[in-house]
Amino acid sequence: MKIKHRVSAKIQAVIDEPHQNWGEKEAALQAEFGLLIHDDFINALLIERLSEIRDYKDDKSEFVGKDIILARGPTFAVSLRLASESKKTDLASNSDIFFIAALDQPLTYRRFLLDDAVDLNIFTPDIQLAEQPVEVAPPMSVVKFSDPKVLFEIEVSHPTKIIRLVINRPRLMRASLLWSFSRQTLRPLGVSANEFKDTAMVHACEVLTEFDDDSSLAPLQELATSASAHFVRWAAIKSLASIDADKALEIVQHAKFDSHPHIRSAAISAEQQLS
Repeated sequence: MKIKHRVSAKIQAVIDEPHQNWGEKEAALQAEFGLLIHDDFINALLIERLSEIRDYKDDKSEFVGKDIILARGPTFAVSLRLASESKKTDLASNSDIFFIAALDQPLTYRRFLLDDAVDLNIFTPDIQLAEQPVEVAPPMSVVKFSDPKVLFEIEVSHPTKIIRLVINRPRLMRASLLWSFSRQTLRPLGVSANEFKDTAMVHACEVLTEFDDDSSLAPLQELATSASAHFVRWAAIKSLASIDADKALEIVQHAKFDSHPHIRSAAISAEQQLS
């Protein structure tokens, strides 16, 4: 069995196992990943193939940036990288779960914390990350980054072979927004949609607006009241307002009680304009 198939099968088996809660699944994945990289056969292949990138091309492996995708499944990917240096780039939040290990050197990393009171679904420009001291993990030990309010960066001072397992967090456990932060000031630079589906729904609202007829009303009303992402709901309300002000006013009155504070405040202003 090829190494990619062997790794994929083992990780997928843990994902498919029933667990009491998501925390137990994370612990099981971390344990299995640790066993995989300590497997003498697998580890020898990892070291050998990182030394010869051509072997990966011959094996039709995938490359994403500087990462070699060793194995992947519907909700996970295992990648390898020969990291030669680190640059202090801007930081980004992530809804995925990372298990990271250095194969031949200690793993040096730093965490950046958001206050527990921060709601990742609500953009607040005046918050700031709290930079933590450098931490060092021994070679071959797996470090987990799973808290969406904890950002991290890997620091590399000399060439290091790094392996990562990235697991997609279930949709219901994801925030609707991804945040980017300035590495210099540790303050927010902006947010973007976490899910491609939500971005597509915003574009769909814009397309329905172009139709400018009654056939657009029902789907827009549905999105305005039922979309999971608040910015999709608001995009639908704006599109409704451009087609049928009376229908939009009905939805706006409902939106004054929306779960998201930005929608509630915008609905109050919109009600005055539409009345």
